Amino acid sequence: MMALLPVALMVGCNGSIPSSPKSSGGMTPTQTVTSTPRLTPTITPTNLNGYTSTPTITSTPQTAQAPLTLNTAGNYSVMAASKITDAGEILCGDIGEFPGSTITGVVYTFAATCSSSVANIGTAPASIAQAALTLAYNDARGRLNAVPIPTVAVGDMGGQAIPPGLYYSGSTIGITGAVTLDGNGVTNPVFIFQIGSGLTTATGSQVVLKGTATAANVYWQVGSSATLGPSSSLVGTILAYTSITLNTGATLNGQALAMGGGAVGGAVVFDGSNTVIAP
Repeated sequence: MMALLPVALMVGCNGSIPSSPKSSGGMTPTQTVTSTPRLTPTITPTNLNGYTSTPTITSTPQTAQAPLTLNTAGNYSVMAASKITDAGEILCGDIGEFPGSTITGVVYTFAATCSSSVANIGTAPASIAQAALTLAYNDARGRLNAVPIPTVAVGDMGGQAIPPGLYYSGSTIGITGAVTLDGNGVTNPVFIFQIGSGLTTATGSQVVLKGTATAANVYWQVGSSATLGPSSSLVGTILAYTSITLNTGATLNGQALAMGGGAVGGAVVFDGSNTVIAP
């Protein structure tokens, strides 16, 4: 278990961004961290006349997760640290940037039903929201007893029906085809995905909700960058350590929140015909 990111309280125009998390398993000398071993799920394919159906996930029951506390970051459809590259995207929810103040490209528009949304670029409210984002990222990354993210192909969770819970991958995760997040009749089910490196969705891929599942309780904690492929659809809040890119036609029923860690520096990039609707 790696050490959590330091939290910097950013309240002015010279707020700081947390440094990259420690790698190679190193801990600072004064820390002692005891973690509970991660649970291991069993994935059981069913063979029907020579064809293998979508695997069924049978894992040790997980303790229900509490939603992340986003505080003021929860008001944003888009949050960046260094720059936002617009392409005429449609947003529902505030747009913010801190400590940067650079927006380029074809300006965004707010959806007609979201007339109260505002822009906070390089302002104190954006600083406070970035601090709240850091806290939420640390919370998501630091939760224990996650089970491995179920995959069919190596590093690809496409084709799965996933129940509520806390899931983990130490490397990059891809989504090809459709992934169903099934609330299974649970009241206010929470899905948290801890991804050690990048998240990439393939062209035309979808993450869909079933039953009691809602976009407001789906979280993707991404250790580097998230890239949504052309015409793909994702649900939930992306909390990315470095950057987020939505390629042409990609939509997000959730939030695109980039912290600005690492060398890339917290950009959010739109490529055209994009929609981000905060839950």
